[in-house]
Amino acid sequence: MIGADNQQERLVCSKDNINALKALPKENLKYFLAGFVDGEGSFNVSFAKPLGTRSQWTILTKFQIYQHQNHREVLELFQEVLDVGRIDKKSGSDVLSLTVEGRKNLMEKVIPFFRIYPLATKAEAFRKFDIIIGMMQRKEHKTWEGFEKLVLLAHSMNAEGRFRLYSAEYILETSRSRFISENSL
Repeated sequence: MIGADNQQERLVCSKDNINALKALPKENLKYFLAGFVDGEGSFNVSFAKPLGTRSQWTILTKFQIYQHQNHREVLELFQEVLDVGRIDKKSGSDVLSLTVEGRKNLMEKVIPFFRIYPLATKAEAFRKFDIIIGMMQRKEHKTWEGFEKLVLLAHSMNAEGRFRLYSAEYILETSRSRFISENSL
């Protein structure tokens, strides 16, 4: 019996496998890559507080796929199919990540891909991510109601926000006065 301790090593372990993937009909390759993201990818919405501000938050959105550095070719293949993203090494680790940031890249490359090639285990995270990106595109996050909805939706993703630096309550509490003062001008 094989354990699940190193799925990445078993999944793609040679250049021959990469060449076999590249030889697949494009449609099959894209379904394979969507399945790969179900195991090794994530859709992230995080909140950062710029230094020196008391109530303003920056909303950061990104899509990432992780893979051991020995299998960089899988990330390069995905980068080629999406035609976007950068590959970086995670600090202090032998893991690489393909990262796609920027609302335009997410809206034009990532979201359309997963609308056509749906996910299984990460379908709900993608659905919420898609909603959040759409809200930001429509500038709904610039109103209190939209910002509140976005924060709560983001915190319902990826393990219900358990590993977040800032709670939804804290973000909302420290933002409320900004929206009130902007609306009273």
